[in-house]
Amino acid sequence: MLIENDPFLQEGISRYADAKATLRHFEQEMTDRLIEVIQKKNDWTTYRKERGKQAVVSGSLRKRTESAKPRITVHVSGHVVVNNKKTKAKIVVALQWEPNFADKPFIVFARFFKCPDYLQRFDAPQESSRGVRSYKANEKKTHLYVVPDENMDLRKVVNLLLDELQLYVQ
Repeated sequence: MLIENDPFLQEGISRYADAKATLRHFEQEMTDRLIEVIQKKNDWTTYRKERGKQAVVSGSLRKRTESAKPRITVHVSGHVVVNNKKTKAKIVVALQWEPNFADKPFIVFARFFKCPDYLQRFDAPQESSRGVRSYKANEKKTHLYVVPDENMDLRKVVNLLLDELQLYVQ
């Protein structure tokens, strides 16, 4: 058998289940922390998060394929208020690895989705005065993102992105 003479493959076979379990635990822990940060945010401006446990839920864990980079997402349900009119809108907050456009291995991003185009497509500077950057993807929808450092405070990064995203509601 080809594996018998290959120490690397032998080691891989013996460690695969543990590595997979560690990754699942990491993904769940990061999802739980994202949800907790968003649930505890209480200084919303133009966006109103729905109340209850289903207002902030785990999105899908995107698996690595040629076009889809690994990410952990959380969806926030709510609405925006513009000129005293409510418009349903969701926000996605994601931790994404290997973005195609950044020279860093990891970003945190936020954007509106499942809402009118004017909330999903807006002009944002490439980098704001607070360090939030933007890019357009998925049919020119605007994403706001931060490239965190190794000492990332998840609460600060997510709140910064959500605050910045709300600035574009008009």
